[in-house]
Amino acid sequence: MNKENAPTTYNDSRFSYTLQHEEGCKVKVNVSLSKDFTQECYQAGFKNVKKHFSVPGFRKGRVPDSVIHERCAKQIAEEYNRCITDTFFDSILPICKIYPHGQSIPKITALKPSKEEGATYQIEYETTALVPEIHPEQLVVKEISTTAVDPDEIEKLYKKIAIRQGKKRDVTDRSIQKDDLVTVQYSHIDPEESQEELKENEEDEQREMTLYLNEITKDAQWLMPVLIGKNLNETVTTSMPSESESPYLLKMHITNIETCEPATDEQISEQFKGESKENIYKALEADLLKEIHKKEFDQKRLLVEESLLKTLPFDLPSSVIQKAAQKEIEHQQKTRKEDGMPLPPEEIDRLFKAYQGLFNTQWKIDLLLSSFIEKESIEPSVQEITKAMLDVYLNESTFGNYLANPQQFQEEIKEKLKRRMAIEIIYERAQKESA
Repeated sequence: MNKENAPTTYNDSRFSYTLQHEEGCKVKVNVSLSKDFTQECYQAGFKNVKKHFSVPGFRKGRVPDSVIHERCAKQIAEEYNRCITDTFFDSILPICKIYPHGQSIPKITALKPSKEEGATYQIEYETTALVPEIHPEQLVVKEISTTAVDPDEIEKLYKKIAIRQGKKRDVTDRSIQKDDLVTVQYSHIDPEESQEELKENEEDEQREMTLYLNEITKDAQWLMPVLIGKNLNETVTTSMPSESESPYLLKMHITNIETCEPATDEQISEQFKGESKENIYKALEADLLKEIHKKEFDQKRLLVEESLLKTLPFDLPSSVIQKAAQKEIEHQQKTRKEDGMPLPPEEIDRLFKAYQGLFNTQWKIDLLLSSFIEKESIEPSVQEITKAMLDVYLNESTFGNYLANPQQFQEEIKEKLKRRMAIEIIYERAQKESA
């Protein structure tokens, strides 16, 4: 039930309430109980205490009421309040249908707790998310442009294969060039540490990595000008890209430089089990086409998600988001400390806010799509699941991790396919409506 459809006021002879929604799935309910009803609750609490109370000289349940009132005032009050609370859960929630989420503990404040004149209580809690229904025809989703495989990209891939399969030779007589293979020992440096701490941490945390400079990813492009022009056994220290006012330093010692003589077509063919250059080009084209389709789907996904969040706003329980963000911060602090790169204090608040925003967005999308998948009964075929599993086997080095639990692996693939199918359906229907 959407909160707009839930009754915000209710009144009968026993109790009445007014319900108010607040930001972050918070709800505040003011409950008024009639004089007769509060007396009923008090008597129910008293009877429950009396049933279990005993003193020497009287059988259990036969103690005079005056003795119980005198000796058990606190227990009677507790039972009376429990009866009031049960009324909220058993009688009021089924009417308003705005339930607390699993981790929410309602806060109940007695504003006028009089059993003689009636009572007024205020109940505050967080609700489960009220997820709106997706209607693709109501969404505005920009149409993406499709692209074909660029022949030059096929040629570039083939050249990379030639370099990787080529004969490598150590370089000692010149500096690093852009097509070299470079091995460095590296360590991270905290500028705020003392010289003694730096020396100790450097000895403990020194690691090694090998880089094909012509294949460095976009995220690591800043390394290119740092290394090019440097020589064997040279040490270089540089700032790592960071939004922090005190970024960490990366210290690298160049231990090996190699150059590659590209492999010939015949040598490459031999590595590909005798396949012709033409067939290798076709395989590379298929890989590039798959990558294009992946990028196109990612574009669709981002456009659909953007439209969903804009068109169907709703709240999530703020305490759940905050707990998840705090848990991630604690994990980051532990990991960075183990790596010798503890989080600076000024970054913690920024990261906390960033994680809150990230979880808020991700979980809203997940809930919206899950609701749509259930509504549309989206279910991938056995063939689609098998093909997707095979793609993971062929393209992911972590496939061995899935073998430990193949059933879980299959379920993960199935859920990813459902989500992908939902995005495609929403995108197509939105495009059809706009056309």
